[in-house]
Amino acid sequence: MTASFPSQMAYFWILPLIHLGYKKDLVEDDVPVLNPRDQSATVLPTFEKSWALERQRCLAANQARR
Repeated sequence: MTASFPSQMAYFWILPLIHLGYKKDLVEDDVPVLNPRDQSATVLPTFEKSWALERQRCLAANQARR
């Protein structure tokens, strides 16, 4: 299977970090700082809300099948 060009570019940024990790143990300073909108403290509340809704939907679907 081959990835499309946009897919390849989306992951291109990680290659230097993978290479560095192959050469030595990574430390926190080796990892680039995330944009605040991408940090877990920002995205976790949205994820948890979506996950709870998905669980409710699945539970309701399972109850309807019985």
